Amino acid sequence: MPDASSDHSLLRGLNAPQREAVTHTAGPLLILAGAGSGKTTVITRRIAWLIEEEGVHPASILAVTFTNKAAEEMRERVQKLVSVPAESLWVSTFHSFCTRILRREGERCPIGRDFVIFDPSDQKSLMKQVLAELRLPEKQFHPRKVLEVISDWKNRCLLPPEATEEAVDAWTRKALDAYGLYQEGLKKHRACDFDDLLLWTERILRNEDLRAQYGNRFKYLLVDEYQDTNRAQYELVQHLAASHHNLCVVGDEDQCLISGTKILMADGRTKAIERIQAGDQVLAPHGSGDHRPAVVLRAGSRPAPTVGIRITTKGGKKLTSTPEHMHFAGYRLDASPNLHFVYLMHKRGVGFRVGTTQTHTRGQVKPVVGFLQRARQEHADALWVVSVHPSENEARLEESLLSLQYGLPTMPFTPRKGRSERGLQRGVVHDAALIGRLFESLDTDAAAERLLLDRGMAIEFPHHRAQAATGLRRQVTLTLCGDRRGRSPMHRISMVGQDAEARKVLDGLGFSVRPAKAGSRSWRFETCAKDFGKVLKDAKRIQRRLDAEVLLQARFGAGRSGERASLPFLPACNVKEGMVLFTPEGYDTVIKVDRVALKGKVHDLDIAGVHAFVANGVATHNSVYGWRGADIRNILDFKRDFPEAAEIKLEQNYRSTQSILDAASTVIANNTQRLGKTLWTDKGEGERLLFKLVDDGRFEAEWVARTIFAERERDRDARMAVLYRANWQSRQIEDALRALDIPYKLIGGVKFYERQEVKDLLAYLRLLQNPFDLTSFRRCVNAPSRGVGPTTLGRIEASMPDNGTPLEGVQALLRSGELKGRAQRELARFVTFFDRAGKEQSALTLGGLVRWVMVESGYLQSLVDEGTLEAESRVRNLEEFVAAATELEGQGLRLAEFLDRITLAADADQVEQDARLSLMTIHCAKGLEFPVVFVVGLEEDVFPNRNARETPEGVEEERRLFYVAITRAQRKLYLSAARRRRIFASEVIGMPSRFLKELPEPALEAPIRWGTELYRAGQGWQSASTPRGGGGADLAGELRRIRSFFDKARSTEEVPDPEPEPLERETASGGFAPGTFAPGTRVRSPRFGTGVVLAATGRGEGLTYTVRFLEAGDKRIVARFGMLEKE
Repeated sequence: MPDASSDHSLLRGLNAPQREAVTHTAGPLLILAGAGSGKTTVITRRIAWLIEEEGVHPASILAVTFTNKAAEEMRERVQKLVSVPAESLWVSTFHSFCTRILRREGERCPIGRDFVIFDPSDQKSLMKQVLAELRLPEKQFHPRKVLEVISDWKNRCLLPPEATEEAVDAWTRKALDAYGLYQEGLKKHRACDFDDLLLWTERILRNEDLRAQYGNRFKYLLVDEYQDTNRAQYELVQHLAASHHNLCVVGDEDQCLISGTKILMADGRTKAIERIQAGDQVLAPHGSGDHRPAVVLRAGSRPAPTVGIRITTKGGKKLTSTPEHMHFAGYRLDASPNLHFVYLMHKRGVGFRVGTTQTHTRGQVKPVVGFLQRARQEHADALWVVSVHPSENEARLEESLLSLQYGLPTMPFTPRKGRSERGLQRGVVHDAALIGRLFESLDTDAAAERLLLDRGMAIEFPHHRAQAATGLRRQVTLTLCGDRRGRSPMHRISMVGQDAEARKVLDGLGFSVRPAKAGSRSWRFETCAKDFGKVLKDAKRIQRRLDAEVLLQARFGAGRSGERASLPFLPACNVKEGMVLFTPEGYDTVIKVDRVALKGKVHDLDIAGVHAFVANGVATHNSVYGWRGADIRNILDFKRDFPEAAEIKLEQNYRSTQSILDAASTVIANNTQRLGKTLWTDKGEGERLLFKLVDDGRFEAEWVARTIFAERERDRDARMAVLYRANWQSRQIEDALRALDIPYKLIGGVKFYERQEVKDLLAYLRLLQNPFDLTSFRRCVNAPSRGVGPTTLGRIEASMPDNGTPLEGVQALLRSGELKGRAQRELARFVTFFDRAGKEQSALTLGGLVRWVMVESGYLQSLVDEGTLEAESRVRNLEEFVAAATELEGQGLRLAEFLDRITLAADADQVEQDARLSLMTIHCAKGLEFPVVFVVGLEEDVFPNRNARETPEGVEEERRLFYVAITRAQRKLYLSAARRRRIFASEVIGMPSRFLKELPEPALEAPIRWGTELYRAGQGWQSASTPRGGGGADLAGELRRIRSFFDKARSTEEVPDPEPEPLERETASGGFAPGTFAPGTRVRSPRFGTGVVLAATGRGEGLTYTVRFLEAGDKRIVARFGMLEKE
């Protein structure tokens, strides 16, 4: 019997749960692993234990994870523990494992063994041909949309004949036809796409003999990140473990479910939500007052939070929910009573103020709710209704109290109109200069945040946002059940504007953009889908590219025509008296909103298609959506699939100190349904977390760079990382690091193998490896240009013999003498090139072959001849590609394996472990660890990401990311936020992230002081203004201070606050270096046209200008490349 004592080398240093997981050798095992809890150590030592102590042959163990890097690291660690040949270990990703199986068993499926793997651009190209053959217009059948549907079918293991039951409408039937032809096209090219790798492997393992063969071969299975598996991956695992049940899965199940009460069922009766099960049918809103049966896909529950929101309506309905639960609510003139509001208004670049108004106002040509009129008059960006009152006097009193208590002005953003008989302005409200000085003197940002937090309101859901048809502000509107023209409810996504750049981006994303009206500069984009989750994904794609706001609304109303209008999504905590809600009978008006204590459990339903149901007579929302087919139930239901399974929780974190772990555990405890686990370490308390608030993103970057510089002074070899939520955040960090000559490595960004020049070279290599690859032929035959147009391409393909290759088609056409001139000469050279390449392939190393193809094809020379800066950059990318091939020579990779690895690789796998400082998104950081970590951009709309905040599930996913970020740090963790941040083209006022409030105070070096104090000197860094007032201020004294301010303002000239200097903006003498364009200089760019220099940073080769161009907007131009000329 194997020695399982703690003295065994494979068990040394492990705690009891880890030892148990390593030595568990019989039957299914579920391991719940906290971040950094030694998960990889357990998996690798478990593999080593099976080999060394149980005598299991290495080839009988299959370990599957989700990234190539994790698989490579796992393989290397096993080899260090036990001496086994690398080729005998099956440690890989799902896709790599399936590739190996299909290379062995390919004759059992249509693609054979010598297939190529199509990437997304190859797929799109093939789909365009399919749609053309079916004569399906791309306007209705966009290749991207059809491929998404096909991907979903494949991830659920459905081939075209098996998906027919889902083709219930004309569009889906045509998409199914396209699926069939698409698969035939793949077969003709002897190719498969990513989803096919899983589909065909799962398909051939349905064969009883083959399933038994591989089940007997892989006697032990280990699957990491099991909660992220989709249906096809789940089925693969089930096939392989069917005979022996020796399956060990590792995962983290944190997920979100929300609450409700009595639900309207399909038969018209009501049923308590806790009694509802998956498969039941509810009567759900389907748009414009229509209610139809809808299937419950999932029902769940969790312990209730301490506080909830109870809404009471005029019709006697009461609905209690968690504060974050989404309702559909808003003010409507034809249904809301005339009440008086106290509002909080925000204007970008100015600040926040409070004011009063009422529902119904007088003197308007087209009546609107009072606060909408005020917001439009003052060009405000957002507005929150803070409180509602029956009389104007009560509202005025509340306005005064809030102004004094929080230090928020009541002064309008824009001066009031009106002059005296002498032409002099009549008061302060008419004086723009004095109004400006008032807002500059008060820290209204922090005051507004404190006010909303004190009232328990969600900052990210204002009751009004400015419209965005013109200017830099961009909005995408999603309407649940926004289109009722067909049998099924459709969810609409739309966007309007006059922005040429935004239109170009939408076109590039594959969306159809049309003029808003004939002869207008305005454009409009609008489309519908049956799956609201898909519409959300499209909105996220647009948001990432355009920094657009995403506005969510639902069109459920019934009754009078006005009651069929849309209502916005609004969390329960922001619902106010006088708002209307959707009910099956029409609008119902909210008369009371209370905060109440909750006990017991809260519940959630996932409703197919419409994501909404009727609870206690009110239409409300659910927020459960799948993402790329991943099914969290795979891990939650593991014990159902394997009732005999053992469960082990890994709770010790070897990566981090206790202060870091305490912070991580406290933060993630705010997530809902999760199998409990605690993180602890024996490394001691360690250094506490340090939080820094700075004025803007530039200062944040400079602070990070200087702190890194100081850390390097203490330890030159310290490995550090800067983590951010999204790639766009890296630019300022990079600028600041370059200014201090701090070397760094950027991980992530644009995928290397997605770049045009790399894909062109890959097409040559793929055609060399697989002469039947028509898609690669089409790409490389005109890269560089050879004068081969669509007509010639058609003639080549028509000349191909049955089951022949494109090159054989070229040869046949050359022999016929039909080709003349340049096309004849170039294609003859093209064929000769591939004849030579076939001979060179056996003689050259992998790197040598790639270099030979790059040079001899003429591709490299075409870039050199182009002579542009862009061409120079592309040459450098090709050099890196050759280097990548050369580096892999030592592993003995052949061309086919090299191409497989490239197609399957993720850019996160390209991390070099010897990098001292790494910049990356948090997603890329998963599985990595660093002694010192900086997490930047901890503001609402940045982290948590704005779009993720739309659903409780999204917030929890963001919190999990924050948890991941925290637990990347081993010794020291720095956190930072900025009051203002330039996000793409917009200057945004930032509210500190909600996650900061979840950090435990004992784990922090200094407590985070909320309210206006958050922005005082000490935690704020070189802040541009000093806040005044606060929750504890004496009201009479505060009133005297405000009056004193206005007395002084009448006799004092405005003195601007000093602005901290940017890094190395000017020369030591104080002026700009000779030949440097000073701010204000008019310049011309050959690419962007005429503009004005806004700033100059850096020096020498690093000199960079920020230029505002008339048409292109703000651009950063590197001086030595930009070819700027003075106008």
